Amino acid sequence: MINKILKLSSLGNLLIKYGYSGLDSSSSKNLGESLDKLKKSGDDFFNRLVRIMLTRTMNQAKYFSSSEFDYSDFCHYGLAMEIYTHYTSPIRRYSDVLVHRLLSAAIEYEALPFDMTNKSKLNKQCDQMNRQNRVAFFCSRESNDFSTFLFFENKSETIDVVIFGVDNFSVKAISQKYGMEANVQFQEKNCIKETDIENKEVKLKDGTDLKVFDKVQVEVKASYFNFRRTISYHFLKKLN
Repeated sequence: MINKILKLSSLGNLLIKYGYSGLDSSSSKNLGESLDKLKKSGDDFFNRLVRIMLTRTMNQAKYFSSSEFDYSDFCHYGLAMEIYTHYTSPIRRYSDVLVHRLLSAAIEYEALPFDMTNKSKLNKQCDQMNRQNRVAFFCSRESNDFSTFLFFENKSETIDVVIFGVDNFSVKAISQKYGMEANVQFQEKNCIKETDIENKEVKLKDGTDLKVFDKVQVEVKASYFNFRRTISYHFLKKLN
């Protein structure tokens, strides 16, 4: 949790550095209102990009047995609810089946199954649901990546993308047209010369400065190497 708070604070400081109003994360309501105020003239995608970056700083909600945690941990920050139970339909997730059983016992419609009175077994069920939830997430992402690879496998396209991440190993960008994220690759003549991780900036060999929120023109390429399908952006020029 501390790491996530630091990331959220870093994102707020980064926005201030580049002249945008800071984020107010004192509550989800204040955060939502401060997000609504983040505008960039002539760029409708900017606000959406900040929201994507903000989402990356947050922990994913997890299932847990209420007997193992304090009441203050029952909240859902994103939904601004002090106490929250995931509930949709029993035909969708096993977690909903468990909720139905608890509700049935609460209104004295049916007795609570023995397994649900065993803390150890219930904790294992929650752990399994969290694992399967992550597996489903990665399966969905891999499916999207595979479809994207097939789309670009036999074609090349020049598009505009926005830089949203800089680290020691890569520059990451996202396409507004396709909603696709990928690493930006540089040719030898304009490879990365210097990297400033704290300020999310890089200087290329040809003197070009790139930073978060910059728009660049790239060529999309699909490649297959070491049994891995990848999509990459090949840098052409800076646009702003």
